[in-house]
Amino acid sequence: MKLVHVSLFVLVLMATHVTRAQPTALTWESLPGPYGGLAVSVASTRTPSGQTAAVASDRYYLYRSIDGASQWERIREGSATLFAAPDGAFWALGNDVLRSIDYGLTWTPFAAGLPESGAAEMAASPDSTLYAATHEGLYRLDQGETLWRSTGLKEPVLAIASSSDGVLLAGTDLWGHTADPFSVQRSIDGGQTWTPVVIQAEADALVEAIAALPNGIALASGYGMYEEPGLFRSTDVGATWEPVPGFNEVTFEAFHLGPKGEVYADTRSLGSLHSDDGGHRWEQTSIDITDVADGPDGSILIATSRRGIVRSADRGKTVEDATEGFGRVELAHVVLGRQQSLYVASPRRFVAGGDFHRSMDAGETWERVPLGFIPNGANDLHYTTGGALLLAPGACACVEEKYKGGRLYRSVDDGDTWIDVAPDTLGDDGEIFRVYSLHEHTDGTLWMLADTEGKKLIYRSTTEGVTWEQRTPAPITVGAFTIAPDGTLWIAADQSLQDGVGVYRSTNQAETWAHVTTLAANRAGAILVTPSDHIIVSALYPDFYSPDGGETWAEIDLALKEVWHEVDTFVRNESGVLFGGVDDVPSIIRSLDDGATWEPVVSGLPSAGSHYYTDLALDDTGHLWAALGAYGLYRTRESTLVGTEREMPRVHSQLIVYPNPVREVVTIKLDLIQTESHVELAVYDMQGRRVRVLVSGPLYAGDHLHTFSAAGLPAGVYVLRAKGEHTTMVARLVVTP
Repeated sequence: MKLVHVSLFVLVLMATHVTRAQPTALTWESLPGPYGGLAVSVASTRTPSGQTAAVASDRYYLYRSIDGASQWERIREGSATLFAAPDGAFWALGNDVLRSIDYGLTWTPFAAGLPESGAAEMAASPDSTLYAATHEGLYRLDQGETLWRSTGLKEPVLAIASSSDGVLLAGTDLWGHTADPFSVQRSIDGGQTWTPVVIQAEADALVEAIAALPNGIALASGYGMYEEPGLFRSTDVGATWEPVPGFNEVTFEAFHLGPKGEVYADTRSLGSLHSDDGGHRWEQTSIDITDVADGPDGSILIATSRRGIVRSADRGKTVEDATEGFGRVELAHVVLGRQQSLYVASPRRFVAGGDFHRSMDAGETWERVPLGFIPNGANDLHYTTGGALLLAPGACACVEEKYKGGRLYRSVDDGDTWIDVAPDTLGDDGEIFRVYSLHEHTDGTLWMLADTEGKKLIYRSTTEGVTWEQRTPAPITVGAFTIAPDGTLWIAADQSLQDGVGVYRSTNQAETWAHVTTLAANRAGAILVTPSDHIIVSALYPDFYSPDGGETWAEIDLALKEVWHEVDTFVRNESGVLFGGVDDVPSIIRSLDDGATWEPVVSGLPSAGSHYYTDLALDDTGHLWAALGAYGLYRTRESTLVGTEREMPRVHSQLIVYPNPVREVVTIKLDLIQTESHVELAVYDMQGRRVRVLVSGPLYAGDHLHTFSAAGLPAGVYVLRAKGEHTTMVARLVVTP
């Protein structure tokens, strides 16, 4: 593809002459993985052919699967709580209330009669009447109707459940705040009249989670103004309640019913639990659960807080990933290794976990590598020039040892095994050693910023990170650190002093530090020094630039959309082009004149709001990679090197259908990046039934064209799926009358 070279206006800043490189037009493409991340909700139903159709939501999109969660397809924007009705329809709840009657392919607004604020939860009675919990009370939708009608419950509804014999149980917020006593509303006439049932008279709390199980069992929990009420259980469909021993101060935030009468729960302090005996005894699950739905062959589909959708055949004790095509792992770090190896890690989170992922084929396929020593995500990830991985786990002052994290780990086998290489210079036992950032000079010297119990530390390693030597601590709390090409260390403060942000440098390997200037800004996020001694400091407004090694400074426009955002990281390619990764829109900025002026480089990137994390990495061919938080991993299609027009080799196969919609003959282009020993290309209807097999056999790498007549197919929407040993692709086909 020929690229257009555009000449840009040269800006002279502070009377300093800068030479502007000729830019290369850059476009970004999203990488197919690593899949997973936060799954908000999941729901499933059975098609007439007996297959499992499912819908799921992450924070940004809705997805569907018609093959038991083996493959997910992104359907539309918007996050939602999902519900499967008895008639097979799917509902998406939130500010907008939507319904799908074609297994999640298309969605229609269905909120007539509901408040403008939408609905938060839904339940179905045995006669298929639907009930929606809203901020203005409980609403019902009778079978065959299109208008929601208010019931006799007018207070804000926090939770709703319907038993097998039609008894409704609701948790309400009577006055907009917690109210004594802790009680549940109960109805035996379809919501026309309600009776308050006191669960615990002494508790000043609200019911926020409720479930109706088989055999008349019900469960309720909530949150209190001063103390947590705990877990309560009823054996008469909510008429009377008893506390469950051992959980008197545990908040159950949500209940999820399994296909065999079991119940799963999210708790505030114990993680996710499951019970096989109606909520009397509970066991911890192997994974954090946000929602549960029926899966194929008696399994369950589990929406998780960080692994997307997983499948379990033993009620959550063990799980297998079912995330192909679903969501994106939230990423804060990306590093490139040798021979197309690629490594990413999740951001630091409080007791949220953080898996490590690797790809040995430039992002075509991914492997999740569970690491028990990073329960809180990663503060930094680095690949040394000698081929070692260094990972700095996040840390928290948690009571349980398994959640503390911290320290520093090193791997020389692509992350298969790790050893603790944190310095043994700690004080009292129990102190948490936190590594904030890792940096490497071109001569291979490594630098580490860390702290323990409030002591700010700087370390140096000349042994590829095996051993570390403590250096003189910086005179400030470091917010930004960089190594100039000549080896000078530069730091800027992460918090504003009386007069602004202090900038310091060391020319003797951190033996001493010299004050350079104090900038009239808030905390610094990133600092960069170029070979010509141009310095850029990004802070929480304004940003600053020095063209003469720090002698003079002036404010600079980094082309950021909002002043309360900053650059997270700077990189410089071999042509001298500078890039900055921003934690907001625009995500990436570029300078062609050694930092004097900046412009957004965002073609192909998400245009939504803040993603909080951005990390950049350059590969050997000059292509730029970006980890964009919850949006996942992106890469430039073209090389960033000035004067090059090389495009990045495509790393995933393609399935293209045209014309689409079609009435008669359709052409299918199947472009494989590697030879497949067996590929099946088939057409499926919306019930998941295979209606035609177009290809079944081996296919070599390259382009393959296939045509078939759609004239014999009824008008409607179909799914084309190409499945091989190394890839699975889906495409939608619309057949017109």
